[in-house]
Amino acid sequence: PCAWFWKPEGCANGEECLHCHLCGQGEVRRRKKQKKVAAKQDEENLEQLSQPATTLLLDPLSLQLQAQHLLIQQQQEQMMQMQHQLRLQQQHMQLMVQNEPCKQ
Repeated sequence: PCAWFWKPEGCANGEECLHCHLCGQGEVRRRKKQKKVAAKQDEENLEQLSQPATTLLLDPLSLQLQAQHLLIQQQQEQMMQMQHQLRLQQQHMQLMVQNEPCKQ
């Protein structure tokens, strides 16, 4: 998403901007927060995996299941983001159609 679009001065690049102008006002902040949470979770997972084998009482199958579960969670989050993007694009298209003058 374009970080400048929702600021008072707006995006100076306009149609030439390479970033999304369809995203909602808080999308940049939401994504930054999401990245921060994911990074913290990755760091915690790494710390847990780096513990000595004596304190880590997980067998390889359990670790594999945890890794698959984490991957599924990430994919679900990506899917939710994509669905959100699609809804925003559909709303934008509806607005464009509604605001388009009749060509008869």
